[in-house]
Amino acid sequence: MSKKQVKKFLCKHKYLLGIFAIAIIYHYSTKARLPSERQLREKGNFELILTQNGTASWYGIPFHGRKTASGEYYDMYALTAAHKTVELGTFAKVTNKKNGKSVVVKINDRGPYVKGRIIDLSKAAAKEIGMVQDGLAEVKIEVWKKKR
Repeated sequence: MSKKQVKKFLCKHKYLLGIFAIAIIYHYSTKARLPSERQLREKGNFELILTQNGTASWYGIPFHGRKTASGEYYDMYALTAAHKTVELGTFAKVTNKKNGKSVVVKINDRGPYVKGRIIDLSKAAAKEIGMVQDGLAEVKIEVWKKKR
């Protein structure tokens, strides 16, 4: 493609390119800034407030784009989770007991509403710990709250 052809293409499609650029900026600016597992433990900015063991599930497409209990919109591609009682905005390290994989998520919703389950993970979080295929997993949850 020559420079002239590239210039013509950009002029012809500048509005679409602008919308695409705005969408990308919005997408990355609204992502939750999650602490790493190391940051939770080492810096002293967070305190462990709860440890639980039980069954986790994940939720996805039917809820994608809907408002959560925190007022944020649910993004199944973000590392978030729903818990019945934990304060919204806290962080949880969720470890799959079967394979040892773990992920840090932000609690931004309420649930799960199925008896016997302790946490609902976003699809992205479920993928990180290898439970998308099975749908359920036995997990250990460590809930961390930022110190004031």
